[in-house]
Amino acid sequence: MKGKIQWGILCFVLFISGAFYLQSNHEWALTQRAMTEVSEGVQQGEKASPLTLNNLSGEQVNLSDFKGENVFLIFFTTWCHICGEQWGQLELAKKGGLLDDVQVIAVNLTKGERNVDNVIAYTESITLDDVVFLLDEEGAAQDLYHVYGVPISLIIDKEGIIETRVDGFFTVEKMLESQIINK
Repeated sequence: MKGKIQWGILCFVLFISGAFYLQSNHEWALTQRAMTEVSEGVQQGEKASPLTLNNLSGEQVNLSDFKGENVFLIFFTTWCHICGEQWGQLELAKKGGLLDDVQVIAVNLTKGERNVDNVIAYTESITLDDVVFLLDEEGAAQDLYHVYGVPISLIIDKEGIIETRVDGFFTVEKMLESQIINK
């Protein structure tokens, strides 16, 4: 009988200790709690990392300004031929009604450009309406979003979760696989 009481007390103490440990700030406990939340990052299923850049007029624009909207985020350069073809795919998607409920935000990797004037001239040649053009002049967005080549496209839902990430050419056919674009 005395042994059963001792075992009961030991189990109770271990249970209480475990509960306190999980509420602590110990690295393992923090990792376990973080794994149950949506992590912030740049890959599919993650909450899109915060992004603040200047638009072509020099005004700051935050990605969070578009919370509540579906977003097609594309990273591009003016000298990238595939990026030029990507604009054609976006125009086809727009004409097909696939981007009716989607805000297109285009981030130019300005650090790799000759000058901002070239970027502005390039954006004026794009016929897609309502695109928000942003300038990544310091390369911060490029580093943050792990942009190692262009184009890179992300589809972000109204809650800011990345539904799709495509490194390279993103065809209309591939866009149709998106639950956001193809609804």
